[in-house]
Amino acid sequence: MSFIMQLDHDVLIDLLGESINKEFEEKQYSMLWEQWLVDYAKFTEKTFVPFDKYIEKAKKAKTTKQLTDEQILEDAQSILKSMNRSK
Repeated sequence: MSFIMQLDHDVLIDLLGESINKEFEEKQYSMLWEQWLVDYAKFTEKTFVPFDKYIEKAKKAKTTKQLTDEQILEDAQSILKSMNRSK
């Protein structure tokens, strides 16, 4: 414990961040494994997806495109306009 207390604040923050990221990735992997097992029961010979491909597909599905500030503001304005029309 004294080793941790002697670390520079930046190093300590980096270590904590890495630890949190690793725990998050392990939980994601575990959740994907459980979901794959559920889907496994539904797979046929034609639809079977190996787990490594299943992970790749899940990662691609979670990739979102980055919106510019202007696009976000335009979306917000269109939402507000549609809310005003429904009143």
